[in-house]
Amino acid sequence: MQKRIYSAICIVLIVGVVCFFIGRDNKRLLEISNSLLYESSVSQNGTNHIESRVVKGKMPELYINNKQVTDNEMGIEYTPKINDDGNFAYAYFDESTSKSVIMYNKEEIYNEGLCKVLALTNSYLIFSSLDLDKNINYIYNYDLSGKKLILLYSLEGIYTKETEVVNENNILIQNISENNSEIILLDLITDTEKTIEISSDLNFLEAYTGDKDESYTLVTVSGDKNGKYLLNAIYDLYKHQYGEPFSAANDFAGRISWNESVRLNGLIELWSKTQSDEIKQYIVETVDNILSVRNKYLGINTLDAPKNLWSTKKYSMDKQTPRSDLVDNGQILYPLLKAANCGIVTDEKKEEIIDIAKKAFVYFDDVYNNDGHYIWRKGSSFYLDGIELPWNQQNSYALSLIELYKLTKNEVYYNRTKNLMKTFKNEWLVQADGSIMWHYWPSAFYDGWGNEDHKSVNTPNREKQEDYIMEDIGHAAINAKFVLEYYNTFKDNLIKDADVEGIKRTINQFCSEDGFNTNISGMGKNGKKSFLPFPGIWWVEFGNEQLNSYFDNLRNYAYADFDSSMMYCYAYLYDNNRQIKLTLNESEYNSRGTLVSSSSKDITDTDSIFNYVKEIVEK
Repeated sequence: MQKRIYSAICIVLIVGVVCFFIGRDNKRLLEISNSLLYESSVSQNGTNHIESRVVKGKMPELYINNKQVTDNEMGIEYTPKINDDGNFAYAYFDESTSKSVIMYNKEEIYNEGLCKVLALTNSYLIFSSLDLDKNINYIYNYDLSGKKLILLYSLEGIYTKETEVVNENNILIQNISENNSEIILLDLITDTEKTIEISSDLNFLEAYTGDKDESYTLVTVSGDKNGKYLLNAIYDLYKHQYGEPFSAANDFAGRISWNESVRLNGLIELWSKTQSDEIKQYIVETVDNILSVRNKYLGINTLDAPKNLWSTKKYSMDKQTPRSDLVDNGQILYPLLKAANCGIVTDEKKEEIIDIAKKAFVYFDDVYNNDGHYIWRKGSSFYLDGIELPWNQQNSYALSLIELYKLTKNEVYYNRTKNLMKTFKNEWLVQADGSIMWHYWPSAFYDGWGNEDHKSVNTPNREKQEDYIMEDIGHAAINAKFVLEYYNTFKDNLIKDADVEGIKRTINQFCSEDGFNTNISGMGKNGKKSFLPFPGIWWVEFGNEQLNSYFDNLRNYAYADFDSSMMYCYAYLYDNNRQIKLTLNESEYNSRGTLVSSSSKDITDTDSIFNYVKEIVEK
């Protein structure tokens, strides 16, 4: 009897364990089926498949043959690759988009610079690493068997767009710079190379390898500037932004507020120029995703992270406490309200967005000091609690207030926006040539404070500081946009023609034919210029010929695709009232780098550009 009872208990336990694993696997498969695909790669022989996927409310994770192999809260596994043996590699970005590490299987093998481009064979791992301070791009070869790292190239001002495996021993490296682009066919065994230089008057679009043979095809574009703007915008969408899943992720590392919001602005601008139903659908889906990952859907509802808003964790002192900061929510609300203003979303969705923005205004009113400044809530988990926000942070939110005013005509939002603009303008430094300068922080920050001022719990005192180089050109673009939007919306004479002209002259201080300086004064990094620091998308609206010429061809592959903000600039510069005339050139080469065939075709309409770009990207 006891033996039968014991056997029955064992059977029940075994069945329970089996059911547990089946349930777990079913849950995992359900999550995969409901997730958004970000990036994927297949081994050379087709037996192994690696994917980066996002389950709603979470950040991307890696799956190998449908089995999850990573688990993180804020990081991004980028450009994952896998070989025939099941070994895999990827670049891992944690909180910052300006640095990453190279992972091989689960081991960190390189941790210097900004790494993003990889190619993996059964014997070698090729990757690039960019030194942002020196503007030098390093390309390395990691021997998998000997675990030896070899420097292949050191390239100043030249960025690696992509690398592809032609065969086990040959790698295709695509490099791009301001003056020229090149394709390098590298033999990893003999360490020899075949280089194809691309003329500066051609727009280098793509280079892709053949499916079955060991050939590769180079795609370039020639033609009118206006057509290139549209082509570049559409290419940037389908190549880099189409599968971006961060609208359905969380904002703990700021991916929605600083990456997805820019993408949404680009989509709206591109739709306004093309009226594409497909792009309109992308916008609708993106808006729905962003609304579905607010705090209440992630189980968050605190004083510093209320349920109706979005929260980050990267800025909190312990990197764990959710914070619904003004700047992040302003960055998100602005394109959402623009979508509502453009008539893209349904009336029901429009009212939902307006309601969220109204509640945000009430919430943030508690940290408005009535002197034209927002502050970080005193005593909250931020190292500068109680201190006035930087200009770009409160002016980013002000942009959303302008859109909210357009939708509601409520004078409360106009008055708050006006006060923010007055405070900002009062601290402008107008130069002799009429250009306008400003600091990153309000003057109160540079003046410092002491214990007796009782300004901050976490930083009770701070010494006085001088700032000579002014704000960086990335964040300053937000402030410039605020000035322009205020000028175009409110005819109250607070912002005059001369003010807009002054901002235009500011661009000349940091932009020249040699590239961009890091700061609006032109004095950052001892006045050095290069094409590495991206000036921020909103500068393109001021019509500076030198700056806008930067976008004539596809540009700046220094940063990771998810950090790309080029689509908006290309779309903004495209004039849909002008004719398009482009010539697309395809040149096929064999594995020895010898030209095999070439062809070209003309494109003169928007639909043809959409169709061709989709075809090329799929290849």
